[in-house]
Amino acid sequence: MRSPFPLPMAPETPSMPATSRYHSVGVVEREDGSGRTIRVLRRRFIQEVAPEVSRVTVPPGVRADQLADALVGAPDQWWRLADANSVRTADELEQAGRSLRLPSGDS
Repeated sequence: MRSPFPLPMAPETPSMPATSRYHSVGVVEREDGSGRTIRVLRRRFIQEVAPEVSRVTVPPGVRADQLADALVGAPDQWWRLADANSVRTADELEQAGRSLRLPSGDS
């Protein structure tokens, strides 16, 4: 019986945009229960947090993409702020009054 929740498929070519958080994780092949080979992205581990460069306090009502645009230079790079602050979701970044560590430029 085919699962109603198939495993996530990786693209045929494992190349992700250089700005993607998955750019360097690679692809691995797995076999599902029926013997089919499925290509999936490897697990991504957050890098060790770099030494603190500076901090900023999150103002009320600001979204993660707005923070990233203002602080990192691109709205789709909110994940860099998440990594630098050891959080997993955009919601955690958006907490008004939270003190955010800014990522170093080499992430």
